[in-house]
Amino acid sequence: MSASVGVEKANGDIIRGRALLDTCATVHFITEEFSQRLNLPVRPCNITISAINGIDTRSNGSVEVLFYLIHSQFSKKLSFLTVPKIADTVPNEHFPRSSIRIPAKLKLADPQFHIPRSVDMLIGSGATLSLFSIGQINLSRNGCDLYLQKTQLGWVVVGGVSSHNGKKIAICKLTELSKQIEKFCLLEENSAKHSGLSEDSECEGHYVQNTTRDTTGKYIVRLPFRTRVKMLSKSQVIALRRFYALQGKLNANEALKKEYSRVMRGWISSDHMTPLETEWENGYYMPHHAVFKDTSAITQLRVVFDASAKLNTGVSLNDILMTVTFGVSVAPFLAIRTVQQLADDEGDDLKIGAKTLKHDFYVDDLSTGANSVGELLQIRNKTTDILNRGGMTIRQW
Repeated sequence: MSASVGVEKANGDIIRGRALLDTCATVHFITEEFSQRLNLPVRPCNITISAINGIDTRSNGSVEVLFYLIHSQFSKKLSFLTVPKIADTVPNEHFPRSSIRIPAKLKLADPQFHIPRSVDMLIGSGATLSLFSIGQINLSRNGCDLYLQKTQLGWVVVGGVSSHNGKKIAICKLTELSKQIEKFCLLEENSAKHSGLSEDSECEGHYVQNTTRDTTGKYIVRLPFRTRVKMLSKSQVIALRRFYALQGKLNANEALKKEYSRVMRGWISSDHMTPLETEWENGYYMPHHAVFKDTSAITQLRVVFDASAKLNTGVSLNDILMTVTFGVSVAPFLAIRTVQQLADDEGDDLKIGAKTLKHDFYVDDLSTGANSVGELLQIRNKTTDILNRGGMTIRQW
């Protein structure tokens, strides 16, 4: 499984990289060459990495990398170990793409998955599984096991087919399962002792106590900060430095600057954003930048905010928010929890819509079905109605 992602350099620029999604690796890897291109600070380390047949390699550094999805506003920050090389070209030979039927409207995480190319990063099992979404298409046939799997990075191709010369090349990684389970249990035990599994319940309690609805039916949520961590301060310098770099890029592209300004003005007019009358010393100034995709039929320009931007103290906004079920950033939790709350609040009037929200949504994707067209139309109408009551509009069916 491979994905093409946008990776943020030290100066805020975005460059394209290629990542493998690996369900076996227990850590994440990045090539030394790609790490140098990013110009990010590397923390020294000395870690032995074991592979098949007792072959070992060594990592001498780790680096935190923020990468973005080419199709949406999704972003994720992970810590990678640097290694000289991750793999030979993947796939090892040209994949016969024309021999399989990929639905035309699917957004592939790596549109050039079939062309042998180098790999810049490898994303390990935990993060890979967290990226999986509901949705799978079976393309298997005689002689091959092949699937399309939906992820937050887009659809990925899983499996393979026989090579042109009839030979099959096997690539695998072996590990002693008992040791991995032992390590996993130890990690879970230490994690539970450190955070006390109560933080999930604390986050739920925070949501219940601090969430309100306005007169239009929309929900107003608050970020669940950890009470034991001080608020961020002195973040303005870093945010301004990133903004000046962004300003230079926008000034060099009048069309991009005009569109970026239009988005910002739209947020101000809809009260999603309020200009400050005076500067605040406390709080958190969040850096942002533009990601432009001219092939998108819906939103070509996205304004991406970076809540993982570190201060000189090494702390970011994401670092001081609770670690909730759905990852480091609380945005997915707040979105999912609000959809669940909408189902609770409006369920008495719209039982079918509420049931759909409770059972058939995965973040912002709906996957449902019925035994007749009539039932399906009813689900569509009632789901649309209940979402409208919360100020949420389904973009497409």
